[in-house]
Amino acid sequence: MERELSSIDSGGAGSGRGACDRGASSSPRPMARILDNVNPWTRGSNGSLSRGGVLEARAAVAAAREAFDEGPWPRMSEKERAALLHRLADLVDAHAAELAVADARDIGRPAHAAKNVDVPVRPRCSASSATTWRSRHPRPIRWVSGIHAFAAYRPAGVVLAISPWNLPLMLGAWKIAPALAWGNAVVWKPPEDSPSSATMLARLALEAGLPAGVLNVVQGLGSEVGAALLEADGIDRVAFTGSTATGRVIGRTSGDRLIPVSLELGGKGATIVFDDADLELAAATAARAVFHNSGQVCLAGARLIVHRSVQDEFLARVVDHARALVVGDPMQDATDLGPLASEKQYERVLGVLRAIRARRRSHRDWRSRWRLGVRADDRDGPSAVEHPQP
Repeated sequence: MERELSSIDSGGAGSGRGACDRGASSSPRPMARILDNVNPWTRGSNGSLSRGGVLEARAAVAAAREAFDEGPWPRMSEKERAALLHRLADLVDAHAAELAVADARDIGRPAHAAKNVDVPVRPRCSASSATTWRSRHPRPIRWVSGIHAFAAYRPAGVVLAISPWNLPLMLGAWKIAPALAWGNAVVWKPPEDSPSSATMLARLALEAGLPAGVLNVVQGLGSEVGAALLEADGIDRVAFTGSTATGRVIGRTSGDRLIPVSLELGGKGATIVFDDADLELAAATAARAVFHNSGQVCLAGARLIVHRSVQDEFLARVVDHARALVVGDPMQDATDLGPLASEKQYERVLGVLRAIRARRRSHRDWRSRWRLGVRADDRDGPSAVEHPQP
């Protein structure tokens, strides 16, 4: 399906390449620069999106700033905002299949997993956040005698949300839903590798009745439009999920401007197996923890620390679970694992395996029914490395 995504969707629908839309009114911003949205399974094009830059970043922040400073959203009652967010949750649920297909085509995640796991999180997140108004009432704080103190929570203003590519809709929802529920306006920078569901969500937000400028989606490269958004005047909070290297840059930039920032950065989880463990349960859990979403999860259990006395039996069981995985077309219900999300991810994983082999460490891999990357002729498999260098 060919499609063209606008560089900015401000609370709703895009009308063309480089458009900056504000609900009913729009001011076109023609733009020659575009990005191709590549399907990692077919290696064909899903469509194109505009490559936003400084002008688009400033326009999005200005729209959010106006919506917060002058618009109705932060001045609505909590129940009024909750009603609109519940309506948005219902629309997401109604369009679950289309949203799941969008993420499947963007990153290669099996569509059935996106539909049954990722997309339902968005309505639940919106619905849950919509009820947070109950905790907004001032909370008394015990203080010294004769002094009355209380804590009250108020919307911060304009929130910049930058989400990662591996679970596009779900991880974006975790940022924007709470921010909207508390009365903030949001500028959302989705990943350039998986932009489609974010634009679809912005359009559903407009259909749900969110005021123009409350939710703004800006497409483009992180190094370009993402950097411009960080430097734009009018941002009150920053929320980021992604790499540690990028997190350092965002932390420094936000810190220099005294803007509060939340960072969820990459990790390296470990599964520890003792000699008295239920080895079948542990192996099934470990395989699921590391291979889920083709291993592209920040909390993936990518390391196994196993008691020496059960090491061989445990690894054999993990191998059995790996061999049982069905790798293939993300659009097929039988598929457990799709391809890696992009050529960049493919090269990164392949580079790690090459480095391991170069060090001549003991290396086990299983090639049956596995497609590591975006190339049809590659059949490298899920891999385990024994006693790797730290």
